[in-house]
Amino acid sequence: FDEHIRALDVAIAAAKALGVIDPDMEMRLEHNTGMKNDYFTLKQAIRAGNASWISKDGVQDSIEMLTAGISEALGEGLVLGVATAKQLLGLLVQIQPAMDEYEAALAQGNISLNTVSHMGEAILRLDAAVDTHKKLRLKTEIPLSVGREMIAKLDRVKKAYVTLKASIVAGQVSLDREEGEEAAMAELNAAIQEASAVNLQRELPVAVDLLHELVHMNAEHQKMAAGM
Repeated sequence: FDEHIRALDVAIAAAKALGVIDPDMEMRLEHNTGMKNDYFTLKQAIRAGNASWISKDGVQDSIEMLTAGISEALGEGLVLGVATAKQLLGLLVQIQPAMDEYEAALAQGNISLNTVSHMGEAILRLDAAVDTHKKLRLKTEIPLSVGREMIAKLDRVKKAYVTLKASIVAGQVSLDREEGEEAAMAELNAAIQEASAVNLQRELPVAVDLLHELVHMNAEHQKMAAGM
C-alpha cells in the first residue's frame, strides 16, 4: 500500500508543479489510502479474534470488530486478509450458541433422568453438544466431564429401564400361563438389582410386587409337586 501511495503522491505533486490536476490519480490515491486503513483495521480485528478464540474472552467484541472490518474491506474492494477474517468469524459466532446448547442439553438430561423419559433423545442431544464443546474448546462453568458423566448415566438408566420393562412383561406372561416362573424370577431379580443400583424407581414397585407373586406361585407349584 505504501509503495503505491508514495508513487501516486509523487505523480500528483509532479502534475501540480506543471499546473495539471489529475482527478483519476487523486481518486486512486484516496482509494489506496482507504484500503490501507481498512487493512490495518482488519488486521487488528483478526488479532483480537485470535485472542478471543484462544481465551474464549471478549468474543462478542471480536465478532463486532471482525464484522465491521470485513464489511469495510469489501466496500473498498480489499481482498487481502478477508478470507482469514471470515474463517475466524465463522468460528467465533459458534461459541455462544454452542455454550447455550451445552447447558440446555444438560438441563434436558437432568429432566430425562428424573422423569425416566425421552432418554434416547437426551443422549443424542447431549452427545452432539459434548462433541461441539470439545471441537470448539469451550470454557463453560459446567465442565465437559459433567456432560460425559451424564451421558454414561443416562445410557445406564435407559438400559436398566428397558431391561426392567422386558422382565415385567416376561413375568406377567409366566404368571398368566402359570409356568416358567423360575426363569422369570431370575430375570426380574437381576433387573430389580440393576434398577436399584442406578436409583431407578419407575416401574420398580410393579416389578417387586410381580416378583412376590411369582415366588408365591412357585411355592404352590413346589407343594403340588411334593404332594404328587
